[in-house]
Amino acid sequence: KMGGANSTFGSLLGDTLVTSEGREPTDQVLASKSVVGVYFADSTPHSFGKEEACNAYQVLKNSGKQDFEFVYVSFLTNKGQYDNECSAMSWPVVPFDKLSHVLPKLRKLFSLQGNHPGLSFLDQDGNVITNDGLKLIARYGKSLYPFTRERIKTIVEETDRVLNDVVRGNIDRDVDPKVRHLVLILGPSRAPPGRAAPQLYNSYMRLRELLPDIRDAAAGSPPVAA
Repeated sequence: KMGGANSTFGSLLGDTLVTSEGREPTDQVLASKSVVGVYFADSTPHSFGKEEACNAYQVLKNSGKQDFEFVYVSFLTNKGQYDNECSAMSWPVVPFDKLSHVLPKLRKLFSLQGNHPGLSFLDQDGNVITNDGLKLIARYGKSLYPFTRERIKTIVEETDRVLNDVVRGNIDRDVDPKVRHLVLILGPSRAPPGRAAPQLYNSYMRLRELLPDIRDAAAGSPPVAA
């Protein structure tokens, strides 16, 4: 834990961030944010989870969600590459001349090893919520909002419970709307080997019948029964 909300982010991410308006005080940019996602990026154009993170961010911001922010932190040491990478970024960015001061603190806080892409979430007191943000957002997308411990715990447990029920054939209409589509997307990939596959297929198709409002959320074609 690191103290007051706004001053916490400023002491951790540096006193200024680069936004579409230019350099602005970090405390001003992150004022009133309940959760801040710190995204670490290398020069890999299609890093795991990056597209999902960008899409979730844009959808949530467009829908009026203003109580969170993502901050972009680059591992690049070449100024030209840094400028090229960050020029199109819609998130606030840690300035190049602040990286040598900011990165060591972030490496220690998030136990970073190497320069691998990652997404960590902080609460307003500077406490780490999770370092598995990329994996989580790649799976759950905008449904992970508001990115709190409680939401992450709920969506992971609820999705696992529903998927287990699907496998067992226990179909229920009473499913959290924010995880319904995940059952359709993740269900086929969770198909157990051998004789259980037809049971999952039948449960999967039954769920689609029960929840026609999310039929279009299914990824690709339905699985083929074994």
